[in-house]
Amino acid sequence: MIKAIQAILTGVFFTFILDFILFLGLKLHYIDAYRLDVYFNPFFVDNQNAPLFILFSLFIGWITIYRKSVKSAAIVLSLLFLFSAAPLVPSAGMKIGNALFRQTNIEIKVPPYTYRGDIIYTDRSQLYFYDTDLQRLITLPKENK
Repeated sequence: MIKAIQAILTGVFFTFILDFILFLGLKLHYIDAYRLDVYFNPFFVDNQNAPLFILFSLFIGWITIYRKSVKSAAIVLSLLFLFSAAPLVPSAGMKIGNALFRQTNIEIKVPPYTYRGDIIYTDRSQLYFYDTDLQRLITLPKENK
């Protein structure tokens, strides 16, 4: 019982660190690259995937506590760290950010205007939209989507 709790807590700890590094790279090389007025904390919290976080926490906890081979745990954690650190590379951060957040060829009608372009990012209250006709970034209230 104690070993299971230790595995869960260890998995949550390591998953949180990997998750933080991933979103730090996305903030630096996707959100900040478009000069969006988004703070890190809401960005980090709003984009969490609870089932995926739980799955990774259980897997990492199992591999670090229950596996007999420390070498295999170190290799898996190193690989997961490399994958989560990929967005810290500017080009990779932009590509991953585009894949996760960008929606292309969207048309939004806000009477009397119609905007055509890409949704760069959506947060709790705003939509960051790149209008291809105007060639500029527009911030719209979220309810107009």
